[in-house]
Amino acid sequence: MKGSPFRYETLLEVVEKRLDGLQQDLSRLRTERRAVRQEVQALVQERRRVESSFQQEELAGEVGHALDYLAVLLQRTRLARGRDEALRGRIQEKVRALREVHTERKRFGRLKERHQKDMQRCQRVLEQKVTDEFSQRNRKA
Repeated sequence: MKGSPFRYETLLEVVEKRLDGLQQDLSRLRTERRAVRQEVQALVQERRRVESSFQQEELAGEVGHALDYLAVLLQRTRLARGRDEALRGRIQEKVRALREVHTERKRFGRLKERHQKDMQRCQRVLEQKVTDEFSQRNRKA
């Protein structure tokens, strides 16, 4: 087996770069999801505030406007929750890809270790052959 540690190192570097990229994407998506969740919470609080002021008859003269505003808040809340769900799906995809890359990295690591052991074994065999040949030449001389 011909020595080729460069290939294994290159493969491991590529896998590490993919792993880093996925981790960065995952972090960015989680940050986006936190922002969307905060937006949902703010919209829900605004809706509750408007509903409570509506129930307290503060907006009695503006019933139509209040209902329209509530409908808009409800729609924005639904859209934000939809974005949250989409981000959650993308996060799950990234986590799954991260696991696959991690598994691939382990596999290449084990392959590299096995290759190094084989190389060491071959080197020991060659050294033994050289030693045996040298001792045979010394006996003949």
